[in-house]
Amino acid sequence: MAHGGGLEGPSLCYLLLPTLVLLIAQKPLPYALAAPLARLLNDCSAYFMEEELLREWLMVE
Repeated sequence: MAHGGGLEGPSLCYLLLPTLVLLIAQKPLPYALAAPLARLLNDCSAYFMEEELLREWLMVE
């Protein structure tokens, strides 16, 4: 990444969110993944103007 880190924008988050949700749904979540996933999810959630959408994704089981 030439930009020095960070996410490229909402489109990347839309692509990653289902994968993040699937990973988070794995119980127990591997400890090594917990912090990076939480950080990535937090970064992505900043792109969502409607928090309801994010909550909907997280409620899916």
